[in-house]
Amino acid sequence: GIGRAIAVSNGSDPEMFRPDLPKMTFPEVRTTSQVLNIAWIASEENAIHDARLVVELARLIDQRELPFRIHAMGDTARLFPSPTPASVTIHGPVSYIDLPRYLASMDVGLVLYNIRYDGGSPLKLFDYMASGCIPICSPGGGIEDVLQGTGVGLVQWWTADSLCDALTMLHKEPKRQEVMAAKGRELVLKRYNWKAIAVQTDQIIRDCINARSSKCN
Repeated sequence: GIGRAIAVSNGSDPEMFRPDLPKMTFPEVRTTSQVLNIAWIASEENAIHDARLVVELARLIDQRELPFRIHAMGDTARLFPSPTPASVTIHGPVSYIDLPRYLASMDVGLVLYNIRYDGGSPLKLFDYMASGCIPICSPGGGIEDVLQGTGVGLVQWWTADSLCDALTMLHKEPKRQEVMAAKGRELVLKRYNWKAIAVQTDQIIRDCINARSSKCN
């Protein structure tokens, strides 16, 4: 029975999530600028995360011996087969306080769902952008509202092959990576930070109160 509903986007803290933070060193990972580091934040409990696609992507990376590494964060261990694909590092749950350094060490962030996600804009999308990670996403209303026409990320329904092709393209075009990463952070600095969103929310509430008052009069 609500006559008017307004969706306000999530955001990030660009002072907390920054690409210039000291990079993490992962002992089991070959540390070289030639490796494309891919973040995937997910949870076994949340069935809409497209774990099947990520597992298929990992197998493809291994088969083609590509210089890509998937960093799985969150409760994801049981989403992968045993043995774990060679291209995957499972970090387990990562504290939100520690997450900025992890993301500062990544090049790409996956926002992948097995349904059309119209539930809003995922928080990790903006933390990726603030950290200089290029978001690769499944379609969804909130996600498309944020990324449409910005040149910041890639949004479509993916297969393991098409996703692998997109990652290969980015890996071969470091200048394009730099431009997309810079645009993503700029978008957070200008629009999708908590201060700007608080101001936006405050104005929406004031407009609703004024509209109600006018109707009563």
